[in-house]
Amino acid sequence: MLTANDGYMLNAGGSLAAYGEKGHLKLGGSAEVSGSWAILWLSAGARFNSDQVSPYAEAGAYLLANVGFGASRVPDKGYAPHFFLGIPMTNFSREHPMFFQPYMRLSWGKSQAREYGIMVKYAFAGGRMLGSCPHVYSDGDAGEQLDGDMLSGAFSREAETDDWDRLEYLSPKEGAYRVRITNDRQERDYLNKVALAAVDHAPDHRVLPSTRGGLVELAGDLPPTRAVDGQGHDELPAILSEDAKAWIGHPLSHDPDQETKPEDTLELTFPRPTSPGMPYLVVRLRNTEDSTEAMYDYLGRMGPGAARLMRRGSDDKDIRRRIGEEIDRLGLPLAVSIRTDKGYRPVDRLRPVGPATARSQAVPLPLVHPIKGNAIQVKLTVSPGVWAIDRVAIANGTSTLATNVPLRSATRNNGAAVHAAIAKVDDQRVSLQTGDSVTLSFAAPPVPDGKTRSLFLHLHGYYEVELGNGYWLNPLAIYRHRMGTDSAPRFFLRSLRGE
Repeated sequence: MLTANDGYMLNAGGSLAAYGEKGHLKLGGSAEVSGSWAILWLSAGARFNSDQVSPYAEAGAYLLANVGFGASRVPDKGYAPHFFLGIPMTNFSREHPMFFQPYMRLSWGKSQAREYGIMVKYAFAGGRMLGSCPHVYSDGDAGEQLDGDMLSGAFSREAETDDWDRLEYLSPKEGAYRVRITNDRQERDYLNKVALAAVDHAPDHRVLPSTRGGLVELAGDLPPTRAVDGQGHDELPAILSEDAKAWIGHPLSHDPDQETKPEDTLELTFPRPTSPGMPYLVVRLRNTEDSTEAMYDYLGRMGPGAARLMRRGSDDKDIRRRIGEEIDRLGLPLAVSIRTDKGYRPVDRLRPVGPATARSQAVPLPLVHPIKGNAIQVKLTVSPGVWAIDRVAIANGTSTLATNVPLRSATRNNGAAVHAAIAKVDDQRVSLQTGDSVTLSFAAPPVPDGKTRSLFLHLHGYYEVELGNGYWLNPLAIYRHRMGTDSAPRFFLRSLRGE
């Protein structure tokens, strides 16, 4: 299946089938066009049996889950309209993608023929789908640098959301802050609102987005005194500082055929902070590239119609909850728990943050029924290999407010001004296709004496990733996913094992 970005597909393959009372092998190629409600196809090839070779030609349309109608012409049988029913099956190979599809075709008219067998298609332009969210580039002292991977998990209009990220490389040039938002992946990004916010604070403090919303000013980060994973390994060196080391769990130690819900844990012990405010867990992390790509491969095996099926719930008031449940079912969140005198108590579940850049966040830790003594114990639970945790600390903090930085200009890469479209949350959105970008310029007021400025990009929007061309569904893959007999973490672990 050779897939182009414009939605056309060129398939090559064949099917081994029984046709009437005679077996035959059918080989050929086809071209398919994805329309607004169907896949139109035209194919040609040859039928081989024991006594003859017959050229054939077919045309028709697939609807829904590869249910369709068409007509074929074989010289010895003439024209025959037919009804087609196919059941897509999982792609059995990652490096050499081949698709096996049991099917049945019923013809009427003069032929009165039945055809059933297995279609085999080879994906010449196969490989992993590369979706991940809009990327943010900051212009600073070292030039333009990748500084954010935002809106992770907001993969449909129904999941449109707010996202805040601290820009670590942005600095003023000629009295302005310049930021560029790009679509670097195979997806469509939709920006509803874009804003830049600033907080001026004491140099020995830091300001971070809270996982519960808003910003928090933190004082005196304290590193953990102990970090032990579920297998008893000391992981303290991996999470003490922001460096190339990171804890990802032990994905190769899990057997995806034996574990229905593979998990890794990291238990952390901290001294109790003494500065004013409530305690926050400070984490710097990202999702791993391999797990992100494997997730899209996993979703793609459900068929391209799965994304469209999800988007059909736009009028459902409960769609956001259902999408959140689907993200949980995919095994993407990172669970944070705090130890109390009654055992570990859930605190928060961090949603995906993307693989392109690490981001720092603050997780509030309510001390309800705390354990005795001065220690605070926290447990992180993750799907193996899905998260790369670079640094963990604890600090007391208080909520703080940011000041919006005035937007001077917003220009697409084609020169069009889009200032009005991203000024507020409304029905206007800027759509970015692959390779598109928006460059923004913000005024840079002076920083007060004795203060340090932290800058935050605020996005409201979503993105869409196409899981292949067409509208077919793979009911077997969907059933296994919904029933829990398969999952994205298990699929990822199998991919690491070369299965």
